[in-house]
Amino acid sequence: MEYIWNIGNLTRNSTDGLVYDVEYSYETYMSGSSARKWGIVTVTGSASDPNFTQFDDLTQDIVLGWITGSFDISAIQVELSSSLNKLLTTQSIDGTPW
Repeated sequence: MEYIWNIGNLTRNSTDGLVYDVEYSYETYMSGSSARKWGIVTVTGSASDPNFTQFDDLTQDIVLGWITGSFDISAIQVELSSSLNKLLTTQSIDGTPW
């Protein structure tokens, strides 16, 4: 099963471009269905840090490096796989007839 990270939005200070909130999703797909975990991670730092990267120079890989260390990725993969398998094997259907 393939798992895909996505950064949906970055919230930053308008004065120095310092990012402080990262909206993310981590998802997997199978047989036309998907399971996704998403959320917001607050990151800390300072525009005066020696490794500060200007907002316009950020890449998804840089931002993923900031946040992925705060997750138990194996546990998330188990959770997503379980959710997707449940979705694919369920016999119930939600909805209304109108």
